[in-house]
Amino acid sequence: HHPSGTNLSIRPLDAGRPDRAWVTWYEDRWKRTESYHADGLRSGTWRRYGRPARAEDGTVAQVVLREATFEDDALHGPFVRRFADGTVREEGRYERGLRHGPWVARAT
Repeated sequence: HHPSGTNLSIRPLDAGRPDRAWVTWYEDRWKRTESYHADGLRSGTWRRYGRPARAEDGTVAQVVLREATFEDDALHGPFVRRFADGTVREEGRYERGLRHGPWVARAT
């Protein structure tokens, strides 16, 4: 828990190993991360969210700062990192933990 009493995270375990969805939140209750485990191994799509920001139209939203896919505890699949404004900073693909194919990186 955060000092204010709000949940910091929910992380289920199975026999002491991480299992299923793990979620963490910022103190103001906006989602910070979501990740997945199967039999203690990283799997599925993992996301890290930026702090919420108000758009010109008054709506509040979060940017997914990083999105990566894991299979059997190794990066495997699409990978994207974004700047705080949502524009893509870096993107490419991993195959069994190694960068594979073309990658695109953008400066600020």
